[in-house]
Amino acid sequence: MRRFPYIILLAAIVGVVVGLVGTAFHLVADGVLALHRSVAVSQPLAIRVAISASAAALMTLIGVAVVRRFAPEASGSGIPEVEGAMANELPLRWARVLPVKFVSGVMAIGAGLVVGREGPTIHIGAAISQGFARIVKVSEIERRGLIAAGAAAGLSTAFNAPVASVMFVLEETRRQFPNTADTYAGVIVASLGSALVTQSIMGARRLVEVTMHDEVGAQVILALVLGVFLGGVGVVFNRMLVWGLDRFARLTEPRAYALAACFGALAGAMLVVDPNLVQGGETLVTTMTEHAAPGLAVLILLVIARFLVTIASYSIGIAGGIFAPILCMGTAFGLTAAVLVNALPLGMTVDPAVCAVIAMTGLFSATVGAPMVAVIILMELTAGYVYLPELMACSIAATLSARALGGKPIYEVLFARRLDREAAARHSHTAGA
Repeated sequence: MRRFPYIILLAAIVGVVVGLVGTAFHLVADGVLALHRSVAVSQPLAIRVAISASAAALMTLIGVAVVRRFAPEASGSGIPEVEGAMANELPLRWARVLPVKFVSGVMAIGAGLVVGREGPTIHIGAAISQGFARIVKVSEIERRGLIAAGAAAGLSTAFNAPVASVMFVLEETRRQFPNTADTYAGVIVASLGSALVTQSIMGARRLVEVTMHDEVGAQVILALVLGVFLGGVGVVFNRMLVWGLDRFARLTEPRAYALAACFGALAGAMLVVDPNLVQGGETLVTTMTEHAAPGLAVLILLVIARFLVTIASYSIGIAGGIFAPILCMGTAFGLTAAVLVNALPLGMTVDPAVCAVIAMTGLFSATVGAPMVAVIILMELTAGYVYLPELMACSIAATLSARALGGKPIYEVLFARRLDREAAARHSHTAGA
């Protein structure tokens, strides 16, 4: 009994600290992006494009360089690294990961790359927890529980969705999570604490402001069909993402930097020409659903472009998550489906915003392999509780479709890939000794 309040107190402290650091990360990243977009705004288009492309190329180079030089494990979302740290299969060098993830993530978002802020904050939260665990000398079970609590706090800070954050961490780390009452309570307390800190600073607002009509139509069949289709999309996305990572990993260091700079420049140019094609996507979801849906050709182009740019952004080795880009892609797929359904003589009319939220749930489920987490996180993000049957139908259909096509959850694949690369590095070091 003596340890119970102690570990809960530690989790609460972790939640508050992660909330402060995570909120600072969001504010700095948003500030850098706003500064980037405002530079030379009064200049002719060609000059704006050139300046934005140069600035984005420089920021991308900095973001990739600090990762490659100081903490290679800080690339990407960091979720596989959190799982590995909890399983004692991967080291979590918190003192390195914390500043590198912060700087690299700020550079990625500031450059306009298609990455989410949730990946860096999850890894930052886990790193802060690891630091606390080292300082206060907790037991191994408590250390693993604190890492999970810090990760949940990081996601809660990013999305202002504390319930979904708890569910995601517990489901994603179910093989590594120590199942005790103390650790469960710690995850909940940390997630709540970080959400309260973030709300006190940035306001109690939803990350995705989507206005949906309350009239529930007969859309379950549409949700099922859309889920089956998105299951296939999720399988293709996951495989192409891993393909991109593998190809980039084979490049020599000069070529890797050159490719990263080129892609950063391209993202910077698109930030001026058409911002909808780049950036993480949180605000774009609101923009796309609050206005009249564009034409079918424009939506298809948007889907293809963001699909490819997301893979390229993640593959170059900079810090950033894929949650927000997945939600944005799902929105584009949903709007495309709504335009098709409303144009065809099917005897039904659907709300594009509702279709977008349903599709976000399906694509998240197909990619991450967490159907209930997808439903909960979309309900928290959009307050779309009235459409729970549609969200559940699309989510489970997408999950089963992806599984039938041989797909695996993306973080499970990335975790296995990271372990293989660690084993190969150890083997190479041993052979060369």
